Amino acid sequence: MLEVIEALGLVGKIFIIAFFVFTFFELLFAILKLEILRKIIKPFCLSTLIVVAAIVMPSHYLIYIGLIFGLIGDVVLIRRNKLTLFFGMLAFLVQHVLIILEVFLNLLPYLGISFEWYIYLVLGVIYLAIIFIFYRLIKRATKSNMLTILGVNYMASILLIIGLMIATCFYDIYYAIIVLFGAILFFISDTLLTIGHYARRIPLYHFFVMLTYLGAQFLVVLGFALTYIG
Repeated sequence: MLEVIEALGLVGKIFIIAFFVFTFFELLFAILKLEILRKIIKPFCLSTLIVVAAIVMPSHYLIYIGLIFGLIGDVVLIRRNKLTLFFGMLAFLVQHVLIILEVFLNLLPYLGISFEWYIYLVLGVIYLAIIFIFYRLIKRATKSNMLTILGVNYMASILLIIGLMIATCFYDIYYAIIVLFGAILFFISDTLLTIGHYARRIPLYHFFVMLTYLGAQFLVVLGFALTYIG
């Protein structure tokens, strides 16, 4: 963690402080149910983290471009309807695809890790199994073919990241375990979001969704940053 703080410089330190300040108020407004203020603050949380990622890892553009798509998803989903839900999910799916590409194109070669062929086979089977298992459940909830296709691929992409990080940890832990915890938080956040939106009311819904979501974004950035800097 100290390596990242040192690499930030003065401007980066200001932005990382700003990220935690905006996150604090986002969660506070969620608890107090001040929805207008919460929606105003929401985009600033990820905006500051994008700057931090760009300062610490300027050559790893897939990470902060992914964060930009995450920010687009945040802004689009401020107003919730089928159209915004589609484009919001699409933006988040692109972010997760970029994270997967970062792992394959940069992280694994950097760590000198080359997976055995059967690991790719297992990951592919898991991906297809997730789509097969969850398609009907998501279709029943969304009642939309496009949202269902996006939804199953979105869920599968998160679980693929989790699988990749678990496989990476078997070879050499480094800081991949931090990215793993971030991916798990993504899964928890989206599970809460889906249940709260389609199934039943969750107490402090926005608080828990944003706590896990912003925690996920931060841990993913931190895990990559510590790996490349450390």
